[in-house]
Amino acid sequence: MRMHLSIDRRHRAILGAAAAALLASACGAPPAKTDADYRSEATRGMHDVLEADLDALVDASGALEDAAPSQAWRYGDPGWREMNAAWIEARHDYEHAEGATAPLFPDFDRWMDGRIEDFGPGGLNTLSASSDMFGTQAMTGLHAIERILYADPDAPYRTDFDHDDAKAIAAHEAALGFIPPAAFPATDAEALELKQGLCARLASDASALRDAWKPDAIDVREAYRGLLDLLEEQGEKVIQAGLRHPESRYSERTMDDLRQNLAGTMKAYAVFRAWIRSKPGGPDLDIRITAGFQTLEALYADDAYAGPAMPEPPEGWSNDDPSPDHLKTPFGRLYQAVTRAVDTTRPGSVAFEMAVAGRTVGLSN
Repeated sequence: MRMHLSIDRRHRAILGAAAAALLASACGAPPAKTDADYRSEATRGMHDVLEADLDALVDASGALEDAAPSQAWRYGDPGWREMNAAWIEARHDYEHAEGATAPLFPDFDRWMDGRIEDFGPGGLNTLSASSDMFGTQAMTGLHAIERILYADPDAPYRTDFDHDDAKAIAAHEAALGFIPPAAFPATDAEALELKQGLCARLASDASALRDAWKPDAIDVREAYRGLLDLLEEQGEKVIQAGLRHPESRYSERTMDDLRQNLAGTMKAYAVFRAWIRSKPGGPDLDIRITAGFQTLEALYADDAYAGPAMPEPPEGWSNDDPSPDHLKTPFGRLYQAVTRAVDTTRPGSVAFEMAVAGRTVGLSN
């Protein structure tokens, strides 16, 4: 008796795929990677790349705590220079990692990288006019330490101090109405409190964040979104500089922040390149994204932006309506180039292309 075997299209597809896999195996060729494979690789790659930065952050934060003097700060104290070097290293390490870690661990981001505004009314509401700025009850993190470490404009490690900027920052903080003036520890007790308070808290938070950074805690979709946020944050830093209260306002190292943000974004983006390039149109997308990164990298390396400090906004500068003459200044050129590059609504910008790439691999809407 003849048997009739009815095989529908779905079954034929399954059999065809199995036959293809067997043929590939017989020929020694690996099977094509699936999205699940690329997602797993991206998760592991993101973990490994950022773990190195977080390890370095732990080391730098520990060195900062160790270097902090236990006695009242006096002019020329060698501990200042050691603290300064460790603070800069910790700042770099966090700027590399924050894009991916901040969306997943927002509390650590506030505790470690919050600015004055993040701790006052509308933020964590921990600041008052009588706050003790050396302990951990008012403000914590890198900027809290920066505010003390760079309180003396004549400290020997200050290379780009601008008195007009200092006045603008002081006026900005005074207008907030709840910020004690920045100052060095004037007594042994204050110095010890800074060492065992703010500095120890930063080292503790850095260790806790590093320990929390496990592959099973990583949402690769959120991590990719964080890279876009880190890119867009470069525009926010330039905008804040135009208002004369930039992010690293006490040390005047916001230009350096831009470079470190870009370096971190580029390093983490590399984890997703193979996945993006596996998609139709992906190679061209990757070429445009890489070119966008290189354009920003070349801009930040320009002699007009040498050093750690952001160039001064011209007198009368307006973020909302900069004049043609203002846009010709070093600050104006930087402002225009960065805000355009990080505009996710502007076709051709590196941020726009990264958003498209994210949608291509299913990591963004």
